[in-house]
Amino acid sequence: MTDKDEDDDYSYVRKDNKVIRYKKRGKGDRNLIFIHGLGAFIEVWNPLMELLDEKKYRLFVLDLPGHGKTKFDMEEMKDFYSENGPFIKAIDLLIEQENISNPILIGNSMGGGISMLYSIFRNKKISGCVLIDPFGGNNTIGMMYRLMSAWPINWYYKKQKPTMETIAVGWKNSFSATKPPEWLIQKSYEYYGNRDNWESYFNLVKYAVNIFGLRKKNLNKIREQFSRSLIPKIIIWGEKDKVLNMSEGQRYFSGVKNASFIVIKDAGHVPMLEFPQIVADKIDQFVDSLNY
Repeated sequence: MTDKDEDDDYSYVRKDNKVIRYKKRGKGDRNLIFIHGLGAFIEVWNPLMELLDEKKYRLFVLDLPGHGKTKFDMEEMKDFYSENGPFIKAIDLLIEQENISNPILIGNSMGGGISMLYSIFRNKKISGCVLIDPFGGNNTIGMMYRLMSAWPINWYYKKQKPTMETIAVGWKNSFSATKPPEWLIQKSYEYYGNRDNWESYFNLVKYAVNIFGLRKKNLNKIREQFSRSLIPKIIIWGEKDKVLNMSEGQRYFSGVKNASFIVIKDAGHVPMLEFPQIVADKIDQFVDSLNY
């Protein structure tokens, strides 16, 4: 079942006690699905989507489970980075509902890791990947996130009241050439000022660090499968990413088949927010290189 949001800008899929919020734009014949990172939401893609030709593309962007206004049972989130996890299910439901054929997945940070995973488990459903500063390429987890995942610290922050200032500090680390825009901080506060969303975020930090850090060896098979995949892919990385080390990414993706590595000078962890025109141009070039 799908229905429109109260402001008519968003749609929802409601199925099996799951609620997925998404936005769609464009009437082209090339389908793009945008997948945001940990703690983000649909609107982080707005600057990039504004620059993509709606006569050429159909653009789809969703709130991942545990983010924005998408709701899944929290018990499902504990094993989220798996073939039948909630993130994979959410993308499946969106594709099914909108009858999306041969999409290109565009994922940032954790969304890049999810795109990698989806391209393995659902390789016949997609036609390419654009990975923007992605988790999953043998990245080291930063100390800040390791600390935030530790039980007493994680519990402490979950119980705190979020403020515009704390949210601004959280975003600052993802930017390099510019400062986090006010609209991004305001929209984050709109979502994470909600107590359930705030606690959900810190739970996801705990689960993500456990998977990418403590159980990192369990992802080796996934990395090996992705490196052999012939699905076309480009990797876009901010030169001054302070969240994920670019050199680690280059080392991993240099061994990945059918992949190109693109560095955006001066950009941080979210190049699509700092340099949306450059990212849009790279996506256009990549799509034009594919045979549809």
